[in-house]
Amino acid sequence: MAKKGANINIRQRNKKKTGLSNDTFSTDSQQQPSSKLEDDQLLNDAIHSAKAKNQNKTYLYLLLLTVAGSLIVFVVASIMSSPFVGDSSAETPPPLSSPTTTTTTTTTTTREPISKIVTDYKIIQTLPHDPRAFTQGLTFRTDNSTILYESTGNYKESELRVLDLTRNGEILQQYELPDEYFGEGLSYVPPSKGAENGPGRLIHITYKEQTGFIFDVDTMEVLEEFKYDNELTTSEGWGIIHVPPSFDEHDTEYIVSDGSEYLHFWNAQFQTSKPKLRVTYRTEDMAARDMPPQPIKFLNELEWDKSSNTILANVWYQDMLVRICPRTGFLTTIYNLRSLYTDRIPEADSFNGIALNAEGDVWVTGKNWPHLYQIELGEAS
Repeated sequence: MAKKGANINIRQRNKKKTGLSNDTFSTDSQQQPSSKLEDDQLLNDAIHSAKAKNQNKTYLYLLLLTVAGSLIVFVVASIMSSPFVGDSSAETPPPLSSPTTTTTTTTTTTREPISKIVTDYKIIQTLPHDPRAFTQGLTFRTDNSTILYESTGNYKESELRVLDLTRNGEILQQYELPDEYFGEGLSYVPPSKGAENGPGRLIHITYKEQTGFIFDVDTMEVLEEFKYDNELTTSEGWGIIHVPPSFDEHDTEYIVSDGSEYLHFWNAQFQTSKPKLRVTYRTEDMAARDMPPQPIKFLNELEWDKSSNTILANVWYQDMLVRICPRTGFLTTIYNLRSLYTDRIPEADSFNGIALNAEGDVWVTGKNWPHLYQIELGEAS
């Protein structure tokens, strides 16, 4: 497949998966599709209340310390006034006259886990980003933490780009997909041990075409085109990540999202390696209302975090990252990033794009965002 020219024509961008205009999803009003408003209400309520809860906890701790101090003073005073203190001749309490044997019944309760909400983060640096890029995927190769690979979407505009972070995110190379493909997720695959196939490959999937491409990571030439006719929940490709060989016993090579609440597992031949996994969450607010875990829909871009063997994911039209356990499907942490990019240009679309380099640095951006951010995520308490 030959490369197309490097010059890009600026075209009117249609919104991903909706066909609606920018006015419909105005970033000024932070509107979302009406179906998502209902689906995400529990999660939105929890995120909005997280900071307030942290402040309330501080006041509660001060109150508890005051009460505890008063209690200690009372106990010490009571002990010192007791007839059994400091007087060896005082009578000791008589033994129980008729000991009885009691049977203690231990009730074991299984407590549902809680999805922690983290509201603090730090911006390490901000670089320019092409606002024409409808970002779908970001990824690093394992042997270079300054070169970032990006995939963009929309029909007749989908590209793969090579960005140099040492040159303010300058585009070094780019490859345009054929017009009939809508580009989606992107992941780097290191070479197999002992293999002589260069430094690795890039795996790129498409939206509705059920077609993927394998690229040479150095030349950006297409090495292979493949089909994935296995059943995805929505029959769509959204995000993809390569996982370590030691992940599980089912020969899983890739984990794929399709815009639903499910993660799908593929082997090296891009076929299903084990049943799909439903992703759920349960916040403290939900636990207080005795609510069970709920599914979280619209999982999008994915990134593997090797430091914890977990998945970081974008959720379509939510300014947050979520951390998922790939074995249980439970969403362990929600990172609230709503204050990351507030002065949005009218053309800016949703938050999307996550990449972790070999050192664990986190880089994020969004569709048609003019900024690329390196951030440090806060810790779950």
